[in-house]
Amino acid sequence: MIQQIYSTVMLYLQQSLTTTVGNNLVEDFVKFNWDYVNGKQSKHNWGPLTSNLLFIAMEGNTTPCHYDEQENFFAQVVGYKRCILFPPSQFECLYPYPVYHPHDRQSMVDFERPDYNRFPKLKNAKGCEAIIGPGDVLYIPIYWWHHVESLLRGGPTVTVNFWYKGGPTTLEYPLKDHQKVSITRNVEKMLIEVLQDPKEVGPLLRAMVLGRVCPLLFEDEWVEDLKDLTKVPIVGWAKPESVLPALLCAFINLELLKFRLPEFRGLFRGPCSGTGLNPEPALEDNPLLLLRESENIQF
Repeated sequence: MIQQIYSTVMLYLQQSLTTTVGNNLVEDFVKFNWDYVNGKQSKHNWGPLTSNLLFIAMEGNTTPCHYDEQENFFAQVVGYKRCILFPPSQFECLYPYPVYHPHDRQSMVDFERPDYNRFPKLKNAKGCEAIIGPGDVLYIPIYWWHHVESLLRGGPTVTVNFWYKGGPTTLEYPLKDHQKVSITRNVEKMLIEVLQDPKEVGPLLRAMVLGRVCPLLFEDEWVEDLKDLTKVPIVGWAKPESVLPALLCAFINLELLKFRLPEFRGLFRGPCSGTGLNPEPALEDNPLLLLRESENIQF
């Protein structure tokens, strides 16, 4: 890949490690101390290893700030890199691109030339920094933001990473920050699927947040109305378009209500079946139905 950083053209290689990369590299990789990473995987109850990537970069190369949906062991082989990390709690300070955007999971902020007028909350972001060199292994937790630079005057850099699926964890309240990020992503994906136009997602969410669709149903007088609503089958997203926000708002308020009333938990199998809500009973108690099975998200 050719990367242009302002007026400078840089070369950068990102290659999945498979048998196609050459016998010498395969032999070196087989001799790796797999007991170390396998031990960490077992200790922290991670899912399976999904891939290994080889990164080769010129000095000065930058990987823009982004997050991954997997656990990451970042092993430095040659040269030095500067890694700036932010926990998932800093999500709103880093201004991610929309889910449908080609740069999904990446921050819109240019760390070299930050625009604080456009991204004012960036000033409040709190992270940590690490300089890694040959033999160092940096653990980047799932959903943690990371901005990576190959240091100047250090020559080319070589890194190998190990990506593992996140393992199941006990669901406890309040939710952890990375779980909230996961919910946010799936809400956005659900809306794109239903609206069929990414440009409609922002205005709809904005209207809901500002209370222009319907009130948040936390007050006790709304509880009985919601119980009645759950008895009525909803056969898909109706038109005209004005009906869609009302239905969606009612659904999300039902999801919120399930955190208060145990009898609402497990009422719906999932948020969307392609044509609308599915009011069939769930197979198990699952209050976080915004986390869709198709995303393979486990807690």
